[in-house]
Amino acid sequence: MNILPIAEYTIMENIRSKIFYILLLFVLIMIGSSLVFSSLAPSTEARVITDIGLACIEMFTLMTGIFAAVNLVLQEIENRTIYLLMTRPLRRWEYIVGRYLGVLVILCFNIVTMLCVLMLLLKVSTNWTLDPMFIWSAITIFFKMIIIIAIAMTASLVFTSSVTAMAFSFLVWVIGHFSSELKLMAEKVQSLLAKGLLYTLYYTVPNFQIFNLKDKLGIPEGMPMDVIALVLLYGITYAVILLVIGSLFFARKEF
Repeated sequence: MNILPIAEYTIMENIRSKIFYILLLFVLIMIGSSLVFSSLAPSTEARVITDIGLACIEMFTLMTGIFAAVNLVLQEIENRTIYLLMTRPLRRWEYIVGRYLGVLVILCFNIVTMLCVLMLLLKVSTNWTLDPMFIWSAITIFFKMIIIIAIAMTASLVFTSSVTAMAFSFLVWVIGHFSSELKLMAEKVQSLLAKGLLYTLYYTVPNFQIFNLKDKLGIPEGMPMDVIALVLLYGITYAVILLVIGSLFFARKEF
């Protein structure tokens, strides 16, 4: 199996990327600035810092992940290094899965690092106590990335432009956070064409709203574990389907 060497190569490639460090610095600054914003609401200081910090972690991971996933294959095609790889005994699906797992490892490391920084800020500046839903919120952010990175990588294999692939991925990200609104609009709209389009989007675009467990922070009952398990299974299933589609597109490319 060539998956692990490809994943390792992807990890090293992303570590050397300058944008990785620039964005990491940006998010650390944003998490630090949450201390300033928290002064606007002294009674809910910990909650303000938590919300801003988790939002920054999610946005940083999103930007880094989409940028990395889209450019992985397209840059190798432009630089013609893909031709060298394809001459080796390497199955094309192994290349896709290896690249995908490499990006996920980098993103997982980023999330854990920033989460530790956020927890340190909370502990130092407030009387914060760890809520289990806080950890689950970070885990579901990662599962969002499992889906969106699969989307971005598949888009990079369908489109020939990195800008188009990134724009498409961001568009799916935005639409996926308005799934319930899409369904509501589909139920109320009169046009059959519009109704069909809205229902198509509702059932095909991933529902990212179900991953927003940070909305459950501070609620005693939180969310049942069986529901969390179904949410995580949903993310894995969606990603696997997308990777299969991406691998089929990649298998058709001529090198």
